[in-house]
Amino acid sequence: MTDGKIEETFKDKYITCKECSDEFVFSAGEQRFFKEKGLTDALRCKSCIRIRKLNIR
Repeated sequence: MTDGKIEETFKDKYITCKECSDEFVFSAGEQRFFKEKGLTDALRCKSCIRIRKLNIR
């Protein structure tokens, strides 16, 4: 606990990608980053994210 705030502890999570159904690790560091940016948990693996970005452009 620092400055009256409770420090959230993150642990690696195994998530199934909603595109390819492969399991991937959503690391503690990635979770912390997503939380700081106000984002929801990852739904896609890095490969599917890359493919999706290429198809959008």
